[in-house]
Amino acid sequence: LAVHHVSNIHWCCVAVVFGETPTMYYYDSLKDMTLGDPGLAFERMSDFLETEWQRQQCPTSFPTFNKVRQAVCPQQNNGVDCGMFSIEVARALALAPDFHAPDFSFTQGDISRLRAELAIEIVLSSALQPDN
Repeated sequence: LAVHHVSNIHWCCVAVVFGETPTMYYYDSLKDMTLGDPGLAFERMSDFLETEWQRQQCPTSFPTFNKVRQAVCPQQNNGVDCGMFSIEVARALALAPDFHAPDFSFTQGDISRLRAELAIEIVLSSALQPDN
């Protein structure tokens, strides 16, 4: 999973599934506004993965990916919450027992609470890190 920053104004999420048919999914909480560029997101993700594939000296050839440009996800109704939507989409996908059935039950009305919960998670995880 990766959160992709588009033109310094918009965040979206790209998920990569390696399976029988390797696929990249583009999740955009403002997909009707056309701020995101799925093609650029797929290109950047492919470049990153191929570089890592070579760096890790994977024994198989780099796969060709199917691309799903408008994967369904919750939609925001303002121009400022795309980062939180992207984080919550990534979280739901990562925690889903079945990738094709994530719990996208959050809405715009949940974002303030989710933002506060994320801040607490960050503070608590920082407090648990040993000093370097």
